[in-house]
Formats: sequence, C-alpha cells, structure tokens
Amino acid sequence: MFTGIIEAIGSIRAMTPKGGDVRVYVATGKLDLGDVKLGDSIAVNGICLTAVELPGDGFWADVSRETLARTAFVDLKPGSAVNLEKALTPTSRLGGHLVSGHVDGVGEIVSRADNARAVQFKVRAPRELAKYIANKSCTSCGGSRLREEARHVFVDNRNLSAIAEQSIGDALAFCAVLGETHPVLHTEQFVQMREEFGVGSAEMQQVVSVYLISFAAMSLFHGPLSDAVGRKPVMVTGAAVYTLASIGAALAPSLSVLLLCRALQGMSAGAGTIVSRTVVRDLFEGAQAQRLMSVIAMIFGIGPAVAPIMKPLASWSAAAQIESPVRWKPNIE
Repeated sequence: MFTGIIEAIGSIRAMTPKGGDVRVYVATGKLDLGDVKLGDSIAVNGICLTAVELPGDGFWADVSRETLARTAFVDLKPGSAVNLEKALTPTSRLGGHLVSGHVDGVGEIVSRADNARAVQFKVRAPRELAKYIANKSCTSCGGSRLREEARHVFVDNRNLSAIAEQSIGDALAFCAVLGETHPVLHTEQFVQMREEFGVGSAEMQQVVSVYLISFAAMSLFHGPLSDAVGRKPVMVTGAAVYTLASIGAALAPSLSVLLLCRALQGMSAGAGTIVSRTVVRDLFEGAQAQRLMSVIAMIFGIGPAVAPIMKPLASWSAAAQIESPVRWKPNIE
C-alpha cells in the first residue's frame, strides 16, 4: 500500500524483454534504499513493482504483460523520469491517501491549468471504470464546486451553477442566443459594418469566430515552423502578413473579403505571441526568463486595453450605454 505522495524522482536505466514480459532497471536517485529488501514493493509512477534485484543505486523489477496492457508503463523508455514511493509500513505516517498501486486502467489528461501555486489536471477515466468513481459531495456549495462569490454571478439571468449543469446541446443553444445579443455586436462599428454589408448579427459573429478558430488552428504549427526555418523568419513573416491583413480588413468591400482577412490575421497573430516566448526560453533561464515572460505578457495585455481609448471621446458615451449580460448579484440573505 502507498500514500500517493512522491518521495523521490528516479529514472529508467534499462529495459530488457524477457519471455513476453519486460525486466526494467530503475535508478532511484535520492530514494533511501537502506530498509528495502528483495521482494519489497516500490511504486513507479503509481505502479506497484516488486524489487527482484538490488544492485545498490536502484532496483530491477519484472513488468508483466498485464501491467503493460493496463498502465502507461509501455510509454516509458530508458532515460524517462519516474516518480517513486516506497511501500507503507505499519508505523508509517499516512500523510496522503491509502492507495494500492494496482492499476486498473489508463485515463486521459484533457486539461491542465495553473491554480495559485498548484497545477490542476482534469482526467477522463475509461468508460468501464468511470461508474466506480464517486463525486465527493460539497454541502456548502450545493455540489457546484463554486466559491460564494462565483455563485452570485449571473449570465442572462442564469447563475454559473445552472449553466454548468446544462447538457452540451442546451449550452450551445444558450451561447448562440447570448451571442445574438452580445454588446460587442451592437457597438457603433459593428452596426455600421452590418449596414454596409447588408448582413445580420449572426453573420457578424463570424468576424470574431473566424479569427479565433484560425488563431487556434495555426498555433499548432508556429512552434514546429520556427524550429524548421528559424525564429526570426517566422516572426517577421507573421508580422508582415498580419499588417497586410489588417489593411485588407479595413478596406474590405464585402463580408467575405473581411472574413478572409480576419482568417489571415488569426493565422499570423500567433507568430508573435508564441514564438516570442520560445525565443526567451532559447536565450534565458530561471528568474530572468520569468521576468521577460511577464513583460511580454504585459505588453500583449496592454494593447487590447489601450486600443479602445484611442477613439474619440464622443464614442465613449455610446459604449457606456451598452449593458453587459454578465452581472453580479449580492447575497442578501
């Protein structure tokens, strides 16, 4: 049995096929093996392995076909870093959870997000195992997992808890209706474009959607392209394409031309935002790299914030009259 708390980080030193199984040598690094005997269990990335040899700076273990089939051990190779924990003893402090180290299946990490000083992962369990996973109830939040302040945020008269409980189809329908009435689509500029192009709000939504979709799709390729041809060519080309596309968007005679220019803007915008961070990682390390990353993030954040105030003050009165569908209702109980 284990707690799930990592004691040390080791590495896979060797992997040798043996009669359909695999014999693996794990270098244990700073893990104290002074009290480990042959036959003892050590968790490697959460997988319980039995030490069959103890050469001194690690241990040999046999990995069965069943383990290879049911775990992510098959993805490891010599040089891979692994998390290590020795098995519990009756006198061990139980500081984490009580887990067996016997893996039933492999999940899929669907998201990763920073949460203060922690990193939060969302894992999709296999269908055959998901039915055995119970949600831990939260009496204080009614099961919503939202903080007190968040439970009083309403979008179009629905709080976040109600929106989160919607089915995918209902959520898409809700967002579509919300998009039709979103204040951005009713600003002076969007109204003017609708009138000039003779289109409705649904068509004008594409001006934003096309940009975001093309930005997301091309973001997958900026990194590999900069690795293949160099950082500078990708950044310079991206800046040039974005500039030309912006001029084209400003002079677009029709919605189709505007959408084409917006797509080019989205495809080229990531060249600066993504590759610039790569350049920082190429040239700097540690605290200096972190400071530069913060400066870059601040610059990219300042642009959208400063741009609206460049307009004449006369247009501010119109913008001030726009009511956002998102608001906060205090708890008056």
